Amino acid sequence: MSKELRIGIVGTGFGARVHIPVMQATPGIRVVAVASARKSRAAHIAAKFNIPEAFDDYRMLVQLPEVDLVSVVTPPPLHCPVSLEAIEAGKHVLCEKPMAMNAGESRAMLEKAREKGVIHLMNFEFRTNPAHRKVKELVDDGYLGRLHQVHVTIITGVWKDFGHFHRNWWFREDSGGGWLGALGSHFIDLLRFFFGDISGVSAQLNTLTEKLKVADLEDQQNVSADDTFNLLLKFKNGAVGVFSSSAVISAPGGPRIVAYGSEGTLVLEGDRLYGATKGETELVPIPVLESKPRPAGPALYPVQPLDKADCGVSASGRPALAQLRGRTPLPAGNGRRQRIGCPREMGEDRVIAFPPISLSNSRIAGLHLEHIVKCLVTNI
Repeated sequence: MSKELRIGIVGTGFGARVHIPVMQATPGIRVVAVASARKSRAAHIAAKFNIPEAFDDYRMLVQLPEVDLVSVVTPPPLHCPVSLEAIEAGKHVLCEKPMAMNAGESRAMLEKAREKGVIHLMNFEFRTNPAHRKVKELVDDGYLGRLHQVHVTIITGVWKDFGHFHRNWWFREDSGGGWLGALGSHFIDLLRFFFGDISGVSAQLNTLTEKLKVADLEDQQNVSADDTFNLLLKFKNGAVGVFSSSAVISAPGGPRIVAYGSEGTLVLEGDRLYGATKGETELVPIPVLESKPRPAGPALYPVQPLDKADCGVSASGRPALAQLRGRTPLPAGNGRRQRIGCPREMGEDRVIAFPPISLSNSRIAGLHLEHIVKCLVTNI
């Protein structure tokens, strides 16, 4: 392979808004091809970002000898076929979540990647949040002792009015949509990051909203995918987890993660972290600045099978890499400003201000994806 990592992007929605700009801004990465369902759309994006090749058939893209890795940024029904074609062609694969339409497709993707010996990753972003890294650090250092219970609550009204949103597949079961895949998958991955693998699950999925407005469509659309879920989890270490979430509740609550252990308790509310150790009767704030240097490359993003991927990003927007690296102050945006540590492997030790994490926080999303592609450059 050449010294640079050459990437082909399949999908020009989220792919054009996030993947292409971040990858082009990352040293060692070159986007060499893009594919879309419409040739005109592919050509437009290729011209906009100065990408040499544009296709309306992803099978042509994956066969290009100058493509080392295929980034799959399509709606879920295409995740499996695009990934399998790319893997069969000997390409490494970075796939958006949700992974596939069902467990059978997911297993097929995993087995093919193992057979061909390619690197294969899922895009899960939350592990790179400094507050989440701090929780991981504390758990690994024994702050909780033996884990007993974990409670996760995320109540929001983000799907009550999606008149500004174009991804109508999110609300269709036959297209791989649903709140569990959209947000639940992130937090399930985060729980595995904190506390280890999950050995058992019982779930109830509900659809509380029958219709909603989607951008560019006059009539309200039927909702067939879940907008609410409740999970009962059993961790391999014996702990129990309860995860409740809805996207259609008027009065929001969370995101809130509470972990109870034999030696302490940790409470994560958004980016605010609190804790109490054995014998203490009140929770106290815990700074999210990481006290240990953050590992780079494979230590932060170990190259593992798709079902154990340790890296990722998924959100929408246009990253501003100079701002993300702390060279200029970030704007406050629509939320409070949270002071957190800049990643040390970027050579920045000073504290900068970031807006809170959210599904629409494009700058944070861009930072997370930059971590992933740097990892890929290191490992491929």
